[in-house]
Amino acid sequence: VAGLAAVPLAAEPSAAGDSDLVRFREGWRTPVLWDRQAYLDAFARAGLALIVDDDLTPAWRPRAPLALASLTALNRVARLVPHAGWRALMASYDGGLALERLYRRGAMRYRFLAARRT
Repeated sequence: VAGLAAVPLAAEPSAAGDSDLVRFREGWRTPVLWDRQAYLDAFARAGLALIVDDDLTPAWRPRAPLALASLTALNRVARLVPHAGWRALMASYDGGLALERLYRRGAMRYRFLAARRT
């Protein structure tokens, strides 16, 4: 569909300054990560009308807190390997673990927003 725009992630305003948000953005090198309203404003400026707004977060199945903590600790040890490629891979994994913690706390939502030209 011409003019379709979609975003799979949106930070909640409560996530601003959160250390897990910083880890997520560094690990996944996310250049743009806005809250829902910022996306809606950008759509409006671009002449797009919102056609889908689905919160997919309830479908996400979190890992058990102990499993998440164990993986985080293991990741920190694995990042000590002196190989740049390995460290970059582990930073990406660390970003994913941080994203899980953000979802668990409700500081991040997994949303699908779609818009089309008006």
